[in-house]
Amino acid sequence: MFYVEHMKNLIFTLIFLIFGVILPTSCQKKDHAPELSDVIFIDLTTELDIAQKNLVSEEAQNKKTKAELDAVVPQTGQNKYAAKRYFESLNNLDLYRQQVQYFKIAVELRRSDVRYRYQESLLPGGRPMIDLKEIADYKIRLKLQKAKLSWGKKRASPEEPSQKEAVVPRGTVPVGHVSPPTTH
Repeated sequence: MFYVEHMKNLIFTLIFLIFGVILPTSCQKKDHAPELSDVIFIDLTTELDIAQKNLVSEEAQNKKTKAELDAVVPQTGQNKYAAKRYFESLNNLDLYRQQVQYFKIAVELRRSDVRYRYQESLLPGGRPMIDLKEIADYKIRLKLQKAKLSWGKKRASPEEPSQKEAVVPRGTVPVGHVSPPTTH
């Protein structure tokens, strides 16, 4: 006869069998968006967002400067300065459009690169997805791009005379210096 105790054992064995089959396969679930864990990809997307916001604000500024240019009375000095501001705004608008296009392309390239590396990292003996040397190189390159470099200027050292002290050749008098009267 078939008793309830036998049924309990059968249910438990079926549950353990199902967990035994599902558990090993569920641990190998692939990430559908591995780029969201990449530092460089996140940085590029934030730069893209900033560039898009700059583009929107520059478009508004361009409309304002165009209205100012149209409102200026012709053959006055204001026309020259209004036209200058308008063309500077057009140049900035072009620059921001180029930045947005650059960051869109960079984000897509980084996304495909990270997905390829993620697939490689799943293989036995594959290279790791996160490359610390690449991240360090990216940060150095970003720092150099954003730094304000002044190649033609010398740094003021404490040994050099200050700007207030005029350096003049020997035997001459600095400009603005009144020489004392000579007595004979």
